Amino acid sequence: MHPDWMFDMKTDLYIDEGVSGTSTKKRIGFNEMIEKAKSGEYDLIVTREVCRFMRNAMLTLVLVN
Repeated sequence: MHPDWMFDMKTDLYIDEGVSGTSTKKRIGFNEMIEKAKSGEYDLIVTREVCRFMRNAMLTLVLVN
């Protein structure tokens, strides 16, 4: 992790275990993370792999924009 990043394991880590990445409807943690990013609470979102973030490439690009 970058030394200038502030990260709280209790409030800033989002895991949707056992939930499909094809739809965001049941991904409660994912939707909360996106709302915090949209509100400006987060400057960036880091994911291990793009396919872990979301399976729909077009929707991923819309969210990133």
